[in-house]
Amino acid sequence: MSDKISIDETALPEDPDPTGTRGLEQPTLWGIIVAAGRSSRVGSSVRKQFRPVLGRPLLAWTLESLLVIREIPGVTLSGIVLVLPPDEIETGRKKALEGIEAHQLDSLEIRTVGGGLDRSDSVRAGLLCVDPQTSWVLVHDGARPRPGRRLLVRLIEAIRDVPAVVPGLRPTDTIKRVDEKGTVLETLDRDFIRTIQTPQLFHHDVFRTVLDALTEDRPCGKESLFTDCASMMEAGGHPPLVIEGDSGNIKVTTERDFELIENLLRG
Repeated sequence: MSDKISIDETALPEDPDPTGTRGLEQPTLWGIIVAAGRSSRVGSSVRKQFRPVLGRPLLAWTLESLLVIREIPGVTLSGIVLVLPPDEIETGRKKALEGIEAHQLDSLEIRTVGGGLDRSDSVRAGLLCVDPQTSWVLVHDGARPRPGRRLLVRLIEAIRDVPAVVPGLRPTDTIKRVDEKGTVLETLDRDFIRTIQTPQLFHHDVFRTVLDALTEDRPCGKESLFTDCASMMEAGGHPPLVIEGDSGNIKVTTERDFELIENLLRG
């Protein structure tokens, strides 16, 4: 008698996990929205992250844009840290949540913390609020309210194979390198130049190790020269992968940007 059991495969339900990952724990992700800036380039008494755009604070649009991650398969958004001006933590939290319904935040932690001396300090403050067991950390500018689902999906797909991934755009203008007097030294090849955006996505353990090392090496009270987290990862020996960015993912910096982002958000 044969030990082989005959199974009628037509009677089996459709495989809900065709990739073969059933039983494996899904990666978790924490977001950090850096919104502690002074907004010195926008002439207003209200910090730009709190200025109204289509009836809601700019920061509220940014926070809501990251909630789309909850709909992306293969990752669990566990929480978001809002890094806010130290003197506006409570009011900043209320403004960030304006217009967002309770069901959108179901089971999602929203934590707040005051920012630091510069961006590097603010990111580190946010990182210290993140669950230390999380898989990935996504860092995003509070003044970029429209990253878009497609960009978020591309980031999440790419991070599985590298320690860091950031979005970037190929410049359309000719790029020149100049000296301190403005004299052209060379014309750079645009095929190898990218303007970098956020969100920027990192493996949590690697990112935390890099930030810890950079903090230890920096003199106390001295402002960091890093303008984004990608630069920090480069300095730590983990150059990020650059993927295709999104031209609509603008950073609101000037009055003209406020007009542009209103049109983009209207769709």
